[in-house]
Amino acid sequence: MYDHLFFPVNEYSESDAIAQFQPVEKFTNKYNRIVPYTAYEYDGNTYHHIIYSGIADESEIND
Repeated sequence: MYDHLFFPVNEYSESDAIAQFQPVEKFTNKYNRIVPYTAYEYDGNTYHHIIYSGIADESEIND
């Protein structure tokens, strides 16, 4: 499942939008070993990956 978050282009550049996500170190169990990985937090939610997809038009935002 993916979350799509939108930032107004008149207020946020690509780097400004990505900077809203704070990197945090998390740990997972992989092959019976505890392994660290970097997750990202934004607005109280944790995301495993973030991808900047560019500018969306209004029809994409309203879906």
